[in-house]
Amino acid sequence: MNTSLLNFLKCAECNSPNLMLRSIEKFESGKIKNGFIRCKNCEAVFPILEGVPIIFDNVSISHFLLPSELEAIAELKIPLIIKREFDALPLMKGQTQTSKNWTYQWLEMDTITFNKEWGQYAGGPEKFHYYDIPISKQDYVGKIICEASCGYGRVIPILHKHCARYIAFDLSGAVYKAVKVFPGSEKLDVIRANMHNPPFRDSVFDIVFSPRAIHHTGDMELAIKKLVPTLRTDGIFAYSVYSRENNFLMWGVIEPLKKIFNRYLPQGVLMFLSIILALLVFAIINLIYRPLEFFSLRFMPLHNFFTMWATLSFKVLIICIFDLLHAPYAEYISSTQISKWNELFNLEETNRKLLHDTTWGVSAIKKTTASDQSTHNRSQTN
Repeated sequence: MNTSLLNFLKCAECNSPNLMLRSIEKFESGKIKNGFIRCKNCEAVFPILEGVPIIFDNVSISHFLLPSELEAIAELKIPLIIKREFDALPLMKGQTQTSKNWTYQWLEMDTITFNKEWGQYAGGPEKFHYYDIPISKQDYVGKIICEASCGYGRVIPILHKHCARYIAFDLSGAVYKAVKVFPGSEKLDVIRANMHNPPFRDSVFDIVFSPRAIHHTGDMELAIKKLVPTLRTDGIFAYSVYSRENNFLMWGVIEPLKKIFNRYLPQGVLMFLSIILALLVFAIINLIYRPLEFFSLRFMPLHNFFTMWATLSFKVLIICIFDLLHAPYAEYISSTQISKWNELFNLEETNRKLLHDTTWGVSAIKKTTASDQSTHNRSQTN
């Protein structure tokens, strides 16, 4: 962790920006390896392990900490405060499962092969990012950016060279892989945190973006409500989410079945089921969709989606299907809902496109509010 990260953070317990840093061990680069952050206002403590700050409120941290993290905290004698709440709300239970499932997926599965193949549909991972999140490369240059739900760090190598500061966070333990992408970087920090309670001060980022993640939070509106204030006025908010349009197979059939699978089937069985379904999908793609695409016949449902999946190897196809099956939450968003969010959160939309017929890619600018203008006028007067 870079010590300058403190300038962007606030307490996840009381929202105070008055934080102090305690280093227990440093990397050779001088970045903090192990230690903790303490709030001067409420005395909440947030561990730093292997360069990753873990910033949850005192109740939710008891649900999200991994066994390995608990062991490290005890070994380092970090004075962590935990308020135990034994009857967790349904949303918290779902988020706990989300954290557990994605920690398993991105730490235990082959992300190297996945990263190489993901996005071949658009010409490679880099081109896929700009296709997926509709912001131009120039928009990132020299900017302070935040990636909400970075996973294992798939996007970090694409944008790191362009931005002035890159702060990424994720709910899962995949952050321990993401932080190793550029371990000595003075402009990259990776945090373990919840999108429903992002530990950032208001108006600190030029860009906040979230690729294919907000629909897995369990409450998309709450996530957006919490993220938008961290943007400066005229900053860019961008995201990609599952669309309700053209996606009845997923939200009408697969999603209800998936909830049953997640309730009763262990991960090992879900993985086996993913392999069986991958065999079926692989056969459908190669026996139906590929031949039709060869003759430019595109009348089958989800043609563009399966054409995208046709670029993947069987191994990566398994990961994609497992990704869909094990997510406790997955919301499918209509075009009308996006328009309502723009109005609700004072966003001026600059781009909206339907990606391979099943995913919305959206970018918008945070407009000046009356309070923003009042603050600006006072500063000009002074």
